Amino acid sequence: MIAGTQQLVSFCDAISVKRNLKELLAQLREVSSFADIPGIRKLQGHDKYYRLRIGEYRLGIKAETTHIEVVRFLHRKDVYGKFP
Repeated sequence: MIAGTQQLVSFCDAISVKRNLKELLAQLREVSSFADIPGIRKLQGHDKYYRLRIGEYRLGIKAETTHIEVVRFLHRKDVYGKFP
């Protein structure tokens, strides 16, 4: 194994997640309903809360009557303890 490879892989993964998050946020600005959002999942037991998967991260979303509120963006092991 080449020295420093793990750090490079971690850095590249972080760039990929950041790029995917930016693309997803741009898509969220354009949608007119939840049906237009690919990959969205409703959280069980909560009427207004949804999540989107971005690699190993989750974007927590709250659906209001007039808008969508981005609440959390955390690693999948941490998100469900802090969201909703």
